[in-house]
Amino acid sequence: MLGATYINTFTPFHPFGGKPAVCLTDNTPIEKPARILMLGCGDLRNVLFTAHSDGAGRHLDFTLCDMEVAIIARNIILFTLIIDDAAGNHHDANWTIFYHQYLSAKDHARLVAQAKKLHGFAASWNSWQTSQYGKLIRYCDRTTLTKVDEVWQF
Repeated sequence: MLGATYINTFTPFHPFGGKPAVCLTDNTPIEKPARILMLGCGDLRNVLFTAHSDGAGRHLDFTLCDMEVAIIARNIILFTLIIDDAAGNHHDANWTIFYHQYLSAKDHARLVAQAKKLHGFAASWNSWQTSQYGKLIRYCDRTTLTKVDEVWQF
């Protein structure tokens, strides 16, 4: 059913960020675990740079929040592509899918396959929790899971 469209004219859209990535744990001792809350996280540059900078030296726990459900869905797609690509076979494709505006047919097919896979796991709260990603990527509530799943279904 068609209805009125809402366009958010107050929040700027910065899908790629405009500043260099920073390490979020620079001023904390390496031997202590870090719990990091990011409000309006958007792009994952700082999360990935922090994970890279700290290496295996500490336990990192990120809580990422954003007002835009599509940003959350996109970030989870990237995290799950990285998890699935532990061997590094699709490293370039992961970044192409995340950062490029135009995708090749092969990269588009990979993105669609990942979205379908995640949509299947997000069918219910329990199915997500027991999926291969449920222990690493958690949702704060069922509503967020449902809304993110709607993006993947679309």
